[in-house]
Amino acid sequence: MARICPDVPDVLVHEQWMCVGAGLMNFLNALHVMGFAAKSLSGLSVSDEAIKAAFCDSDESLACWIVAGRLRQPAHPRQREPVAPLLETWRPTKA
Repeated sequence: MARICPDVPDVLVHEQWMCVGAGLMNFLNALHVMGFAAKSLSGLSVSDEAIKAAFCDSDESLACWIVAGRLRQPAHPRQREPVAPLLETWRPTKA
């Protein structure tokens, strides 16, 4: 849940949302360090009015769900696409 306060002049709304995201990432990192598999899920359920009413006060938003658990067996490594074809050396253009 997040409580975004649009009337705080020193911290703009988008900065507050960035802080929510940073806190979420820190929480997920902590779960991973403790040996859990974890991820965040969003979608239609976080904007469903009945679900928001069940979990949030009127001035709060449901940002995402956090799902965590332990793997019974090691995850299979995914086949990764090669990244080399997507990369290029950046060279600034001269004005």
